[in-house]
Amino acid sequence: MTPEQQQAIHSLRDEGYLVIIWTPEELGNIGDTSYLEDRIIELGNDMIGWEETATDDTRSNGPYGASA
Repeated sequence: MTPEQQQAIHSLRDEGYLVIIWTPEELGNIGDTSYLEDRIIELGNDMIGWEETATDDTRSNGPYGASA
């Protein structure tokens, strides 16, 4: 990652954006990453919606039930 790319990420985070990045090495041979990206967005939206309506009692278990 170039210093310019790192600065762009830091700038976005400083402005309140959530930035998630996987390196090409981490992604391996996935090929077309559009499905993975769409799924991550879907799960993120679920978490945001859940967090907005969660109570203290339900928040500790997460949106998908108690953690293993």
